[in-house]
This record gives sequence, structure tokens and C-alpha cells, in this order.
Amino acid sequence: MRRKQNSGFIETIYGPMYSGKSNELVSRIKAYGYAGEKYIAFSPDIDTRNKKNIIISRTGIQNLATKINSKFPEDIFKYISKDIKAVGIDEAQFFNISLIDVVDKLANLGIDVYVAGLNLDFAKRPFETIMKLLPISEFVTSKMAVCFDCGSNAYFSSRINSSPSDNAVLIGTNQYKAHCRKCWNKTNKNLIKGVKSV
Repeated sequence: MRRKQNSGFIETIYGPMYSGKSNELVSRIKAYGYAGEKYIAFSPDIDTRNKKNIIISRTGIQNLATKINSKFPEDIFKYISKDIKAVGIDEAQFFNISLIDVVDKLANLGIDVYVAGLNLDFAKRPFETIMKLLPISEFVTSKMAVCFDCGSNAYFSSRINSSPSDNAVLIGTNQYKAHCRKCWNKTNKNLIKGVKSV
């Protein structure tokens, strides 16, 4: 569904792995193209799952995306022209925290900005960039996946063979599973004991 405002706005789409965030993002921005309006999409260079410059969902829906250095999200402005009506940003959790200012400025310019990213890491720790986007977003879409183990609604991501001391974010969905709270707790007993809140 395309949002309708009198000025630019921000929508943050967030949730666990396998919840359809990229699918939602691409569907949103493609609506502008159907209406004959110009839009552009971005993704962080750290995301190397796709060799081509595309955002692609697990359902196969895709869109061209310009790769941006995750440490310098302000480079997005190099690609913004006066006729751009909407911007899509995928895998926002990988971007530097300065993405917040970039997104806010884009919306202030009258551009509709759609941002998609993970809610929590494998140890249920929030991603700072995503959490700071939520309060300045006019629209927030929280996505659910299906639990890999029991089929219930899943809001958490578990990493295969994780340890409490491991803070690295691995790229690649084959490293993760979506879990409901009960199955996450069952799968991650070592993390419950070993991870401190941040």
C-alpha cells in the first residue's frame, strides 16, 4: 500500500529474518514507478549476498539498488535529484548511525522514505540504527516470520552455532532461523546465560 501525505515521510519496516521486510520495501517503492513517478533504492555495500546491484526478496521480487558505503550513508545524497519522489533503503541495520540524519533530511525535502531492517540481532539485542529510526517515523510496520521449529509467529532470529562472546553479524540467511519466543529460549540457552544487556 502506498502512503499518502502532503509532504515527505518516513516508514520503517522491521522484523526478524525471513519476515518479508525486503518484499514489503520493494512493493512500496515500485508503486511509485507504476504511477509514473521516479524513485531510487539503496543497500549497504557490506551486504554481499547479491553480486548484482539489486534488492531481492525470498519470494523473488526485486529492484535495482545502488550500493552505498555502510560507514557513509550521507553518500546517498549524491544520487538524489529534484524529481525523486521516493527512496527505499534496505538492510538499514548495517548502516552507520548517521543514517538517521540522512533519512530525516530526505523526508524534510519532501521525499517519501522507506527503510527496512532487522529488529534484533541473534542475541535479542536491538540494532541502534533501527531503534533510533522508529521515533521519527510517521509509519512503522512490524513484521513477523514463521517459527522454523513450531510454526508459530516468530519475532526473533537465532543464529546457528552462536556463542555469548560472538558479536559479529554474519551475512547470509543460511546462518539464521526465525523463532518464536519459546523456541528461541530453547535454542539459545547458552546465550540466555552468557549475554549481558546493552
